[in-house]
Formats: sequence, C-alpha cells, structure tokens
Amino acid sequence: MLEFSKLWYETLSAINSEDATSKINAERVRIVITDMKIPKVAGLDLLKSFLRSV
Repeated sequence: MLEFSKLWYETLSAINSEDATSKINAERVRIVITDMKIPKVAGLDLLKSFLRSV
C-alpha cells in the first residue's frame, strides 16, 4: 500500500461523503481518491462535486 504521507503529502480521511465534502471545502485539496460505494453519496457524485468546486 502506498503511503502518501511518507511522500510529503498531507492526507485527509473521511468517514462518509458529508465528512469528505466538508474537508474538501475547508482545505486546499488537489487530489481525491475515493471508494465508489461510500455511505450517503456515491463516490462518483463526490468526485463530480469536487470538480465543480475547483
């Protein structure tokens, strides 16, 4: 498993899509890696939301 924090990247974790959206909006996020089946909103919808906010 690749550990991004060891490559000098700050990583964020979220327990569901609402938590992820909140963190994406609060931080300067450049990359999103998500499971496609996360609680509350599908991972693809989370990515679409991220792309609209960039």
